[in-house]
Amino acid sequence: RRQHHAPHFVEAGLKINTVEYVHILEEVIFPWMDDKFGLDNVVLVQDSAPCHGSKTTQTLLARKVPNFVKAQNWP
Repeated sequence: RRQHHAPHFVEAGLKINTVEYVHILEEVIFPWMDDKFGLDNVVLVQDSAPCHGSKTTQTLLARKVPNFVKAQNWP
């Protein structure tokens, strides 16, 4: 099995942009989730941070996460 870092936490109050967030997803979160559970078996919950709802992030998640729920469809 590949070794990946544990999930990545961003310090409270620190703001990251879409480019940084997508990088974290692609380089840290997705490889770790896939290795540990398989992407079909995970739930990724985000809040309403701008980088979470950006078109770039939403497109990436729709492509990579099988049961992705778009931001506008979330209750």
